[in-house]
Amino acid sequence: MRFLFYIVHPSKYHLFRHTINELNKNHTVDLIINTKDVLEELVKNEGWEYTNIFPKGRNVSFKPSIIKSGLKFILTLIRLEHFLLLRKKYDVFITDDALVVNGWFRRLPSFIFNDNDIDTIKINKILFYFAYRIISPSSTNLGPFSKKKISFKGNKALAHLHPKYYKPLTDVLQKYGLTENRYGMIRLSKINATHDIGNTGISNSDLEKILDICIKQGDIIISSERVLDEKYKKYTFKGNPNDIFHLIYYSNFLICDSATMASEAAILGTPNVLINKVGKKCSVNRDLFENELQYYFDNFNESISAIEEISVNSKLKDNLREKTKIYIDQCDDLNKFIINVLENYN
Repeated sequence: MRFLFYIVHPSKYHLFRHTINELNKNHTVDLIINTKDVLEELVKNEGWEYTNIFPKGRNVSFKPSIIKSGLKFILTLIRLEHFLLLRKKYDVFITDDALVVNGWFRRLPSFIFNDNDIDTIKINKILFYFAYRIISPSSTNLGPFSKKKISFKGNKALAHLHPKYYKPLTDVLQKYGLTENRYGMIRLSKINATHDIGNTGISNSDLEKILDICIKQGDIIISSERVLDEKYKKYTFKGNPNDIFHLIYYSNFLICDSATMASEAAILGTPNVLINKVGKKCSVNRDLFENELQYYFDNFNESISAIEEISVNSKLKDNLREKTKIYIDQCDDLNKFIINVLENYN
Protein backbone atom coordinates (compact mmCIF):
# COMPACT_ATOMS: atom_id res chain seq x y z
CA MET A 1 0.00 0.00 0.00
CA ARG A 2 1.02 3.63 -0.55
CA PHE A 3 0.44 6.00 2.39
CA LEU A 4 0.75 9.79 2.37
CA PHE A 5 1.15 11.65 5.67
CA TYR A 6 0.76 15.43 5.98
CA ILE A 7 2.28 16.66 9.28
CA VAL A 8 1.99 20.32 10.32
CA HIS A 9 3.17 20.35 13.95
CA PRO A 10 6.02 18.75 15.95
CA SER A 11 3.49 16.95 18.15
CA LYS A 12 2.21 15.06 15.09
CA TYR A 13 5.75 14.00 14.21
CA HIS A 14 5.93 12.37 17.63
CA LEU A 15 2.43 10.97 17.21
CA PHE A 16 3.18 9.28 13.88
CA ARG A 17 6.90 8.56 14.27
CA HIS A 18 6.70 4.88 15.26
CA THR A 19 3.70 4.29 12.98
CA ILE A 20 5.55 5.63 9.93
CA ASN A 21 8.71 3.64 10.71
CA GLU A 22 6.66 0.45 11.10
CA LEU A 23 4.63 1.04 7.93
CA ASN A 24 7.85 1.69 5.99
CA LYS A 25 8.85 -1.94 6.54
CA ASN A 26 6.11 -3.33 4.32
CA HIS A 27 4.59 -0.33 2.54
CA THR A 28 5.52 2.90 0.77
CA VAL A 29 5.18 6.03 2.90
CA ASP A 30 5.57 9.60 1.63
CA LEU A 31 5.61 12.69 3.81
CA ILE A 32 4.58 16.35 3.42
CA ILE A 33 5.31 18.92 6.13
CA ASN A 34 5.14 22.65 6.93
CA THR A 35 7.84 24.61 8.69
CA LYS A 36 6.64 24.82 12.29
CA ASP A 37 8.89 25.28 15.32
CA VAL A 38 11.35 22.31 15.31
CA LEU A 39 9.29 20.04 13.03
CA GLU A 40 11.66 20.03 10.06
CA GLU A 41 14.68 19.45 12.30
CA LEU A 42 12.95 16.44 13.88
CA VAL A 43 12.07 14.99 10.47
CA LYS A 44 15.64 15.45 9.24
CA ASN A 45 17.02 13.79 12.37
CA GLU A 46 14.74 10.82 11.71
CA GLY A 47 16.25 10.43 8.24
CA TRP A 48 12.92 10.62 6.44
CA GLU A 49 12.54 12.00 2.92
CA TYR A 50 9.91 14.73 2.81
CA THR A 51 8.48 17.69 0.92
CA ASN A 52 8.02 21.01 2.73
CA ILE A 53 5.16 22.94 1.07
CA PHE A 54 5.47 25.91 3.46
CA PRO A 55 9.23 26.36 3.96
CA LYS A 56 8.70 29.80 5.50
CA GLY A 57 5.89 28.60 7.75
CA ARG A 58 2.14 28.91 7.32
CA ASN A 59 0.95 30.69 10.49
CA VAL A 60 3.34 33.64 10.54
CA SER A 61 0.94 36.20 12.06
CA PHE A 62 1.27 36.95 15.78
CA LYS A 63 -2.46 36.72 16.52
CA PRO A 64 -4.86 34.06 15.20
CA SER A 65 -7.45 35.22 12.65
CA ILE A 66 -10.33 33.33 11.05
CA ILE A 67 -10.04 35.33 7.81
CA LYS A 68 -6.29 34.76 7.49
CA SER A 69 -6.74 31.11 8.41
CA GLY A 70 -9.36 30.72 5.67
CA LEU A 71 -7.00 32.16 3.06
CA LYS A 72 -4.15 29.95 4.27
CA PHE A 73 -6.48 26.96 4.12
CA ILE A 74 -7.19 27.62 0.44
CA LEU A 75 -3.49 28.09 -0.28
CA THR A 76 -2.74 24.83 1.54
CA LEU A 77 -5.21 22.94 -0.67
CA ILE A 78 -3.60 24.39 -3.78
CA ARG A 79 -0.07 23.43 -2.70
CA LEU A 80 -1.18 19.95 -1.69
CA GLU A 81 -2.91 19.46 -5.03
CA HIS A 82 0.22 20.61 -6.84
CA PHE A 83 2.21 17.99 -4.93
CA LEU A 84 -0.33 15.27 -5.75
CA LEU A 85 -0.40 16.06 -9.46
CA LEU A 86 3.33 15.38 -9.64
CA ARG A 87 3.21 12.07 -7.72
CA LYS A 88 1.88 8.56 -8.13
CA LYS A 89 -1.49 7.61 -6.73
CA TYR A 90 -1.89 6.82 -3.03
CA ASP A 91 -4.15 4.38 -1.25
CA VAL A 92 -4.61 6.25 2.04
CA PHE A 93 -4.08 9.80 3.36
CA ILE A 94 -3.31 10.48 7.06
CA THR A 95 -3.19 13.94 8.64
CA ASP A 96 -4.79 16.36 11.07
CA ASP A 97 -5.10 19.05 8.42
CA ALA A 98 -6.37 19.99 4.95
CA LEU A 99 -5.21 16.85 3.12
CA VAL A 100 -8.57 15.23 3.93
CA VAL A 101 -10.20 17.67 1.49
CA ASN A 102 -7.88 16.62 -1.33
CA GLY A 103 -8.66 13.01 -0.42
CA TRP A 104 -12.41 13.65 -0.59
CA PHE A 105 -12.14 15.16 -4.08
CA ARG A 106 -10.03 12.23 -5.22
CA ARG A 107 -12.37 9.71 -3.54
CA LEU A 108 -9.54 8.34 -1.45
CA PRO A 109 -9.92 7.31 2.22
CA SER A 110 -8.40 10.01 4.40
CA PHE A 111 -7.96 9.55 8.14
CA ILE A 112 -7.74 12.63 10.32
CA PHE A 113 -6.36 12.55 13.86
CA ASN A 114 -8.15 14.79 16.32
CA ASP A 115 -7.91 15.06 20.10
CA ASN A 116 -10.15 18.10 20.63
CA ASP A 117 -13.84 18.26 21.46
CA ILE A 118 -16.11 19.67 18.79
CA ASP A 119 -17.00 22.75 20.85
CA THR A 120 -13.32 23.75 21.26
CA ILE A 121 -12.62 23.74 17.52
CA LYS A 122 -13.16 26.82 15.36
CA ILE A 123 -13.24 26.57 11.56
CA ASN A 124 -11.09 23.41 11.65
CA LYS A 125 -14.19 21.33 12.26
CA ILE A 126 -14.98 21.71 8.55
CA LEU A 127 -12.31 19.07 7.94
CA PHE A 128 -14.52 16.46 9.60
CA TYR A 129 -17.01 16.70 6.73
CA PHE A 130 -14.34 15.54 4.29
CA ALA A 131 -12.60 12.93 6.43
CA TYR A 132 -13.33 9.26 5.84
CA ARG A 133 -12.74 8.47 9.52
CA ILE A 134 -11.65 10.44 12.60
CA ILE A 135 -9.14 8.78 14.93
CA SER A 136 -9.78 10.29 18.35
CA PRO A 137 -9.48 9.54 22.09
CA SER A 138 -12.58 7.89 23.52
CA SER A 139 -12.95 10.84 25.93
CA THR A 140 -13.54 13.39 23.13
CA ASN A 141 -17.00 14.58 22.14
CA LEU A 142 -17.30 14.94 18.35
CA GLY A 143 -21.01 15.72 18.33
CA PRO A 144 -22.59 14.97 14.93
CA PHE A 145 -19.30 13.52 13.66
CA SER A 146 -19.25 10.73 16.25
CA LYS A 147 -20.41 8.26 13.58
CA LYS A 148 -17.04 8.75 11.86
CA LYS A 149 -15.06 8.38 15.08
CA ILE A 150 -12.62 5.52 15.67
CA SER A 151 -11.98 5.63 19.41
CA PHE A 152 -8.90 4.63 21.38
CA LYS A 153 -8.24 4.72 25.11
CA GLY A 154 -5.72 7.35 26.18
CA ASN A 155 -4.20 10.33 24.38
CA LYS A 156 -1.68 11.05 21.63
CA ALA A 157 1.31 11.29 24.00
CA LEU A 158 1.14 7.51 24.41
CA ALA A 159 2.30 7.06 20.80
CA HIS A 160 5.83 8.12 21.68
CA LEU A 161 5.97 8.11 25.49
CA HIS A 162 4.45 4.73 26.33
CA PRO A 163 7.10 2.76 28.28
CA LYS A 164 7.19 0.27 25.39
CA TYR A 165 8.61 2.98 23.11
CA TYR A 166 10.25 5.46 25.44
CA LYS A 167 13.22 5.03 27.79
CA PRO A 168 14.61 8.05 29.71
CA LEU A 169 18.31 8.73 29.16
CA THR A 170 20.35 10.05 32.09
CA ASP A 171 23.11 11.04 29.65
CA VAL A 172 20.95 14.01 28.69
CA LEU A 173 21.32 15.44 32.20
CA GLN A 174 25.10 15.31 31.94
CA LYS A 175 24.91 16.88 28.48
CA TYR A 176 23.22 20.00 29.88
CA GLY A 177 24.89 20.03 33.30
CA LEU A 178 21.67 19.29 35.19
CA THR A 179 20.75 17.21 38.24
CA GLU A 180 17.57 15.16 38.45
CA ASN A 181 14.72 16.95 40.26
CA ARG A 182 16.88 20.03 40.82
CA TYR A 183 15.40 22.04 37.95
CA GLY A 184 12.02 22.97 36.54
CA MET A 185 10.72 23.63 33.03
CA ILE A 186 8.51 26.24 31.40
CA ARG A 187 6.98 25.83 27.94
CA LEU A 188 5.69 28.83 25.96
CA SER A 189 3.61 28.46 22.79
CA LYS A 190 2.96 31.08 20.12
CA ILE A 191 -0.82 30.78 20.66
CA ASN A 192 -1.43 31.83 17.03
CA ALA A 193 -3.32 28.86 15.58
CA THR A 194 -6.98 29.06 14.59
CA HIS A 195 -8.06 27.07 17.65
CA ASP A 196 -6.25 29.61 19.86
CA ILE A 197 -8.68 32.42 19.08
CA GLY A 198 -9.74 33.91 22.43
CA ASN A 199 -6.80 32.28 24.20
CA THR A 200 -3.85 34.08 25.79
CA GLY A 201 -1.63 31.48 27.45
CA ILE A 202 1.36 32.69 29.47
CA SER A 203 2.19 36.36 28.87
CA ASN A 204 5.62 37.90 29.44
CA SER A 205 4.40 39.43 32.70
CA ASP A 206 3.10 36.00 33.77
CA LEU A 207 6.47 34.49 32.91
CA GLU A 208 8.22 37.00 35.15
CA LYS A 209 5.96 36.07 38.07
CA ILE A 210 6.42 32.35 37.46
CA LEU A 211 10.19 32.79 37.55
CA ASP A 212 9.93 34.74 40.80
CA ILE A 213 8.11 31.77 42.36
CA CYS A 214 10.25 28.97 40.93
CA ILE A 215 13.79 30.22 40.46
CA LYS A 216 14.72 29.84 44.13
CA GLN A 217 13.94 26.11 43.92
CA GLY A 218 16.63 25.36 41.31
CA ASP A 219 17.55 25.86 37.66
CA ILE A 220 14.89 26.79 35.10
CA ILE A 221 14.72 25.74 31.46
CA ILE A 222 12.40 27.63 29.09
CA SER A 223 11.31 25.94 25.87
CA SER A 224 9.71 28.65 23.76
CA GLU A 225 8.09 28.84 20.33
CA ARG A 226 8.01 32.62 20.49
CA VAL A 227 10.87 35.12 20.62
CA LEU A 228 11.65 36.20 24.19
CA ASP A 229 13.28 39.29 25.65
CA GLU A 230 17.04 39.20 25.99
CA LYS A 231 16.84 38.82 29.79
CA TYR A 232 15.30 35.36 29.36
CA LYS A 233 17.98 34.06 26.99
CA LYS A 234 19.98 32.47 29.80
CA TYR A 235 17.04 30.18 30.56
CA THR A 236 16.13 29.34 26.95
CA PHE A 237 16.65 25.78 25.74
CA LYS A 238 18.83 25.68 22.62
CA GLY A 239 19.66 21.98 22.49
CA ASN A 240 18.51 18.96 20.50
CA PRO A 241 14.67 18.90 20.34
CA ASN A 242 14.80 15.12 20.78
CA ASP A 243 16.22 15.69 24.27
CA ILE A 244 13.21 17.63 25.52
CA PHE A 245 11.25 14.60 26.75
CA HIS A 246 14.19 13.32 28.77
CA LEU A 247 14.52 16.75 30.33
CA ILE A 248 10.81 16.75 31.19
CA TYR A 249 11.08 13.27 32.70
CA TYR A 250 13.90 14.22 35.05
CA SER A 251 12.63 17.72 35.86
CA ASN A 252 10.85 18.58 39.08
CA PHE A 253 7.89 20.16 37.29
CA LEU A 254 6.57 21.67 34.06
CA ILE A 255 4.53 24.88 33.76
CA CYS A 256 3.16 25.61 30.30
CA ASP A 257 0.45 26.95 28.01
CA SER A 258 0.86 24.00 25.64
CA ALA A 259 -1.82 21.35 26.14
CA THR A 260 0.33 18.92 24.16
CA MET A 261 3.41 19.26 26.35
CA ALA A 262 1.35 19.22 29.55
CA SER A 263 -0.15 15.89 28.44
CA GLU A 264 3.33 14.59 27.68
CA ALA A 265 4.51 15.56 31.16
CA ALA A 266 1.50 13.76 32.63
CA ILE A 267 2.35 10.55 30.75
CA LEU A 268 5.97 10.87 31.90
CA GLY A 269 4.83 11.27 35.50
CA THR A 270 6.12 14.82 35.94
CA PRO A 271 3.98 17.32 37.92
CA ASN A 272 2.56 19.83 35.47
CA VAL A 273 0.40 22.94 35.37
CA LEU A 274 -1.42 23.88 32.15
CA ILE A 275 -2.44 27.53 31.74
CA ASN A 276 -4.63 27.48 28.66
CA LYS A 277 -8.26 28.56 28.42
CA VAL A 278 -8.99 26.28 25.45
CA GLY A 279 -6.99 23.34 26.78
CA LYS A 280 -8.94 23.38 30.01
CA LYS A 281 -12.13 22.72 28.04
CA CYS A 282 -10.76 19.64 26.27
CA SER A 283 -11.89 16.22 27.45
CA VAL A 284 -8.37 14.84 27.02
CA ASN A 285 -7.06 17.27 29.63
CA ARG A 286 -10.08 16.72 31.83
CA ASP A 287 -9.38 12.99 31.67
CA LEU A 288 -5.83 13.59 32.92
CA PHE A 289 -7.10 15.95 35.61
CA GLU A 290 -9.66 13.40 36.84
CA ASN A 291 -6.89 10.80 37.02
CA GLU A 292 -4.89 13.31 39.12
CA LEU A 293 -2.14 13.59 36.50
CA GLN A 294 -2.55 17.29 35.67
CA TYR A 295 -3.59 20.70 36.95
CA TYR A 296 -5.18 23.14 34.48
CA PHE A 297 -6.34 26.74 34.68
CA ASP A 298 -7.75 29.53 32.51
CA ASN A 299 -5.09 32.04 33.51
CA PHE A 300 -1.98 32.57 35.60
CA ASN A 301 -3.73 34.13 38.61
CA GLU A 302 -5.81 30.98 39.09
CA SER A 303 -2.70 28.80 38.89
CA ILE A 304 -0.48 30.49 41.50
CA SER A 305 -1.19 28.10 44.38
CA ALA A 306 -0.66 25.03 42.17
CA ILE A 307 2.63 26.44 40.84
CA GLU A 308 3.81 27.09 44.36
CA GLU A 309 2.89 23.55 45.37
CA ILE A 310 4.60 21.67 42.52
CA SER A 311 7.74 23.80 42.83
CA VAL A 312 8.33 22.89 46.49
CA ASN A 313 6.59 19.53 47.11
CA SER A 314 9.13 16.83 46.24
CA LYS A 315 6.71 14.00 47.12
CA LEU A 316 4.31 14.90 44.31
CA LYS A 317 6.46 13.29 41.65
CA ASP A 318 6.68 9.87 43.32
CA ASN A 319 2.91 9.79 43.81
CA LEU A 320 2.34 10.91 40.23
CA ARG A 321 4.57 8.16 38.81
CA GLU A 322 2.39 5.53 40.51
CA LYS A 323 -0.80 7.09 39.15
CA THR A 324 0.72 7.38 35.68
CA LYS A 325 1.49 3.67 35.58
CA ILE A 326 -2.09 2.83 36.52
CA TYR A 327 -3.40 5.16 33.81
CA ILE A 328 -1.12 3.80 31.06
CA ASP A 329 -2.05 0.20 31.88
CA GLN A 330 -5.66 1.08 31.09
CA CYS A 331 -4.82 2.63 27.70
CA ASP A 332 -4.32 1.27 24.19
CA ASP A 333 -0.99 0.83 22.44
CA LEU A 334 -1.69 3.74 20.09
CA ASN A 335 0.90 2.78 17.46
CA LYS A 336 -0.51 -0.71 17.04
CA PHE A 337 -4.00 0.76 17.07
CA ILE A 338 -3.30 3.24 14.23
CA ILE A 339 -1.45 0.69 12.09
CA ASN A 340 -4.31 -1.77 12.44
CA VAL A 341 -6.79 0.92 11.41
CA LEU A 342 -4.79 1.99 8.35
CA GLU A 343 -4.02 -1.51 7.11
CA ASN A 344 -7.54 -2.85 7.63
CA TYR A 345 -9.85 0.07 6.90
CA ASN A 346 -13.28 -0.63 5.40
